[in-house]
Amino acid sequence: MERTTRKRYTKAEVPQHLQNATAADTLEQILKMPGEMDDTYNRYKIRLSLGNMALLATQGLHEFGNTLPRWNDDFHRSVIMGEKAYYIRRPAFKKELNEETGEYEEKLVGFPFVKCWFGVNQTEGDEMPPHQSPEYSIPQLLETYGIEEEPFRHVNGNCQGYSYANRIAVNPIAKWPDRTRLHEAAHYLAGHTVPEFNETYQDNMHRGRAEWVVETAAHIALKMAGLTHLMNENASRYYTENWRQGQDIPDEDCKQAISIGEKLLKGMRVSAANLLTIGEGNNQILEAGRPAGGEV
Repeated sequence: MERTTRKRYTKAEVPQHLQNATAADTLEQILKMPGEMDDTYNRYKIRLSLGNMALLATQGLHEFGNTLPRWNDDFHRSVIMGEKAYYIRRPAFKKELNEETGEYEEKLVGFPFVKCWFGVNQTEGDEMPPHQSPEYSIPQLLETYGIEEEPFRHVNGNCQGYSYANRIAVNPIAKWPDRTRLHEAAHYLAGHTVPEFNETYQDNMHRGRAEWVVETAAHIALKMAGLTHLMNENASRYYTENWRQGQDIPDEDCKQAISIGEKLLKGMRVSAANLLTIGEGNNQILEAGRPAGGEV
């Protein structure tokens, strides 16, 4: 995402329902969105955050988009007269004087709403170039974050998987092994596998919040990638509701679930540059919308 260092667009009043949206509202929108939305919003070199995907979906935009300059420069397309822009949140920076060095440095000051996004159907001009849908690799995810998978050694055969330090293990008879891998990887990314966290992990309320966060994160990543065949969506939601025990989820937990879900999604995404190497050996490529192995 290009930086917002100065006002480029006419400032408009941001609708209250967008300004007042909580992390829980954003999470609800993400969970309501159809699968494969990562491939819908993130095409070519565009990489929107899950928060911005949800923000655009809330406003009714469900297609690839870009800014006016990028439509002109990258695609030789112009915005159709009369079309209105959508809001996204973009990083804003300001220059501050570093008293130690005597030089000005850019400092991130926030993510303000900017009305600058136009969907492809709001533009006209050259035909859009061919698009290759992304592919996803769970082994790449583990390698990216330095997570090692080891043989399952738990004495409880009903346990689907476990994690500690930077290691995970999945029961060889787990019903949804790849979902379990993401679930356990999410524990690591959330900081749940360090000794300091384990000291309080036995508290049921604390553990319930942790389990809710990581299962929600795994659910988000698989759904956004179009890999819902790797999990039972109803069972996944039941799992989170069971740990929730009817209590309200703190906004901080919703934020963490979205953040970890985004890390899982980014870690699985295979870029065109490393597609050949990732596809070799034991690294399994998971195509969005179909099981590994190419079965329909």
